[in-house]
Amino acid sequence: MIFRQALPQEINFIFSEGYKEWNKNRTFEQYCTDNAKEDVYGTRYVLDVNNEIVSSLIILKLKDIVGKKAFGIGSVLTPK
Repeated sequence: MIFRQALPQEINFIFSEGYKEWNKNRTFEQYCTDNAKEDVYGTRYVLDVNNEIVSSLIILKLKDIVGKKAFGIGSVLTPK
């Protein structure tokens, strides 16, 4: 089991799995556009078991809070 940064070629899979749960009546293209905006201030990671993604998430760099660095965790996904 390896926790690592998602590879560029894995993003479409991550988005397609996320779209199944969080489409909010958007097209797949709009969902991808909306979620790609997070990549500006976040990094996507996957849990890889034998070269299969079993979970993914994004760690977001947020604005400092009371002078302390702040991070958020989002888009936690575990495909069926």
